[in-house]
Amino acid sequence: MTKEKILFLLILFINVSMLNATSISPDNSKIQYFGRWDHSTPTQPIGGWGSVYIKIKFTGTGISIKLNDAANAYQYSIDGGAITVLQSGQPSSITLASGLNNTEHSLAFYRRSGGGWGRTVFNGFEITGGDIIDPASQKCLKFEFVGNSISVGFNNEGAPGSTNSANTENGYMSWGPQLARLYDGDWRVEAHSGQGMYMNLYNNPNSPDQWTMADEFELQYFPVWIGGDNQKPWTFNDGFQPDVFMCALGTNDFANASSYPTRAQFNGRYNEFLNLVRSKYPNAIIILFGMCLKTWDVPGSQWDIANDNLKALVEDRKTAGDNNIFFVNPRPDKTDATLWLPNQTDYVGDWTHPTVAGDAIIASKMKAFMDGNTTVKNKLDQLITGCSATAIDESDLSKTNLLNVYPNPAYNILTIDNMDNQTTWKIYNQIGELVQQGSGKYCNIENLSPGVYHIVAVSGEQNHISCFVKE
Repeated sequence: MTKEKILFLLILFINVSMLNATSISPDNSKIQYFGRWDHSTPTQPIGGWGSVYIKIKFTGTGISIKLNDAANAYQYSIDGGAITVLQSGQPSSITLASGLNNTEHSLAFYRRSGGGWGRTVFNGFEITGGDIIDPASQKCLKFEFVGNSISVGFNNEGAPGSTNSANTENGYMSWGPQLARLYDGDWRVEAHSGQGMYMNLYNNPNSPDQWTMADEFELQYFPVWIGGDNQKPWTFNDGFQPDVFMCALGTNDFANASSYPTRAQFNGRYNEFLNLVRSKYPNAIIILFGMCLKTWDVPGSQWDIANDNLKALVEDRKTAGDNNIFFVNPRPDKTDATLWLPNQTDYVGDWTHPTVAGDAIIASKMKAFMDGNTTVKNKLDQLITGCSATAIDESDLSKTNLLNVYPNPAYNILTIDNMDNQTTWKIYNQIGELVQQGSGKYCNIENLSPGVYHIVAVSGEQNHISCFVKE
């Protein structure tokens, strides 16, 4: 075969492949956006904070994404499989998958690096041999996290003593998103390294910076610099209402052991911030996360003073009528003995920023607090049950009552309380798919994968619904 024929066939193959590709514009309603995105230019949405992400479902054999962003690092998963990391410096068009079976697929595409590395401009997808299809159901629980470098994921994949970079900063594995995924929830994060609530790192408490994280929370974009559209306000009109709102600020306010804000200064600004949050999210569970650092000086140091301030602030707000706010102290007895992260290996070498493993410890301990708090647990259980009901067949929802099942969590046999052998039941996963059905008061769930499920039992003309955890 001559070189000319080979070149002709190659060009023909490329042209056929291009003709077989479907362009998906960013303003397609079947794309799911998570985090703060600016859609003022619908065909070029911009993500200015870290940990933004996108999900779609599609048919076809391949998919590419188009971005205008060479500074940030990303990762993605096809069909819930292994995560592929894309380090910074990527081209404007990135092939994410090829040679797939021509069936239905899912893509989850995450930004790893924080807002300080610049903005993400999304320009759409190219799908080979198929098209975008209707998205999966939204998760039952939604989380929002506001914080500093610890919440960003600062250098949490870096070697001890290494310099932070976009490639060692993994917001997906910071403590907040890890906690959200323990509840099979979605999340958004607004966090900025060095920022505080009343004042930023090493400021003078009597003349603090104007722009603290409390101010930046109201911005559309991470403020890489002050001025221009960096001060574009966030409108809070995208329909997002977190079920759980967590704020982890104060470390930078109190970083200087000899010069930090008074309780009146710190709690006063924090209270103003919480008034704003409550006005935007009237039904959210609000959790204030205390200082999670080892003692730099002596017991009774600035971390414990800051935590005492937060405890008093929450008590004051409860007294004023907000019973949906809580404080979590990761230094409960004011010594390092019960600190959530007591070991140097929990940090990246600086006794401040957790490793990914340290982030996982924080997430698990925070979940233990939430599951152990009756008010929080009951509300989350109600949200999960109510949300899951919307994904279940409408024929299963008429005349629905709550159901008691045990043990919960369960490993092999789940017992339906107050039911007989004539009872029929169906089990659904978190996206509303029927995964098992049967009859009788005992359900053999041994073959189910670990996770959260929902069961609808029918007795006579009455339906009963509950959720359970498969271990």
